Amino acid sequence: MLRAVKVVVGIALVLIIVAAIVFVGIPMVESKYIWVVVAQVNLSPGMRVGDGLVGLRMLAADAVPKGALHTLEGIREMYALENITRGEVVLHSNLTTVTPPPDRSVPRQGHVLAGVVASPADVAGLFVGDRVDVMIVRLRVDADGELVKNTIGAPVKMETRAVKGWLVHSIEYGDAPIWETELVSVVLEVKYDEFRAAWGYPRGHPKHATNPDLPQLFPSRMVRSVPISD
Repeated sequence: MLRAVKVVVGIALVLIIVAAIVFVGIPMVESKYIWVVVAQVNLSPGMRVGDGLVGLRMLAADAVPKGALHTLEGIREMYALENITRGEVVLHSNLTTVTPPPDRSVPRQGHVLAGVVASPADVAGLFVGDRVDVMIVRLRVDADGELVKNTIGAPVKMETRAVKGWLVHSIEYGDAPIWETELVSVVLEVKYDEFRAAWGYPRGHPKHATNPDLPQLFPSRMVRSVPISD
């Protein structure tokens, strides 16, 4: 009989402890930690906050900056007002609902804009205005300009070229969630002579025979480079 009483008392104590954890412990945790919105990639001014570019993270309450966002609701219709670094807490003052005007900027004199694609992992840590080193893999083409493929149907690589210090003009993640995105579009600004040396020259140009313009194999690899002078 005594043993049965002890069992009942033990079960009651366990239930009391569980209830205390549920009704007291959780509020205590929530009072010490707060959900905040953080950038998942570097966000440049004018960039739309698309799917997966920001996320939620729990931080200690005393570490949360004033003006921090605490929900993702409505944030995907907003645009960055300033550089927001990957991992940084997003503030109300960082974003705007005003759609920025279309980018009508043109390259500086003697420069051209070159579009490439790269992996999200390469691009996530870049801001517009950064300089990057790019690895370009060029493919072999036949006399008709068609890609030459090997016996298993893969394009034949012709050569790999590394270029340094190209300027990031724009980054476009697109509408797909970042975790579903295989490639990100990046527009680079580069001096014309450097561009042609890397990409090759068009038909009709005197240098086309020795350095023809060829398609490139995507994705291009790119990393932030040490700033260089123009």
